[in-house]
Amino acid sequence: NDLELQGGVVLHKDFEIVHPVEELEAVRNRFRGKFHTQDIPSYFKYVKDRQSETGSELDRTFVNAENADRELIAKTILNFGEYSQPGHGDDQAILSLRKDPIFEAFLDNTAGRLKATDFAEVLEDFLGSVKVEALNNGSEIGFTKAIQAIRNAKIDKNSSSTLNTGALNYEASDMEKIAIQAQEHTLPTEFVLDTPIYLGLDAQKVSFRVATVFKEKENNGGIEVFYQLKPIGLLSHYLEAAEDFREKISAVLDNVSIGQYVQCR
Repeated sequence: NDLELQGGVVLHKDFEIVHPVEELEAVRNRFRGKFHTQDIPSYFKYVKDRQSETGSELDRTFVNAENADRELIAKTILNFGEYSQPGHGDDQAILSLRKDPIFEAFLDNTAGRLKATDFAEVLEDFLGSVKVEALNNGSEIGFTKAIQAIRNAKIDKNSSSTLNTGALNYEASDMEKIAIQAQEHTLPTEFVLDTPIYLGLDAQKVSFRVATVFKEKENNGGIEVFYQLKPIGLLSHYLEAAEDFREKISAVLDNVSIGQYVQCR
């Protein structure tokens, strides 16, 4: 007989691998696989449960927060091993955080130029679902009142008065001044969204500046105004989220390294 069973594979007499037979056995030779989750508590529980099992190997965790505007990922290699006994590295738990859906929606839905009615309707979608402050040059005016002011605003052409509208003034020419005038309410110059950037991380106060664009309608149809929100210091908020992520992982797990790990053959 030229065949021999050794180490879970069938060997030829010259030790050429013919076929693994692990799949025919009652149990696997060793545990390997990938656990994926977007939930921080589930990630910690899985890693801790595996660490407590009999025969568990030395693990190591790698935190990748270099591109916090796109992703935050932590990977624990449960069979990493050590220098004298390196593991196979194919038994992994992976945490990939999901951006907060309300933050994403607010950021995306207010980025384009919208007419006053459409802009107000977009803002109304967030009433009651998230904490949003509306400010006029630093003074709180209330989110609901700010939306109403935007909806009721009108364009005052050839006005010589100086209106308290902050960034909402626009000088069309030396002969003409266009201003947005709100009925009974003060227009907002800034919105502040109180929300985490990623689910499971601490909330942050993200400010958005109210920007306006004025366009003349065709055939001398007057002037119309378009609104959009522009985030202020968004990069610093992503960096803060990255630091929060690193701290949360390091506070619970041992053997944490910052960066990516690629296992070579």
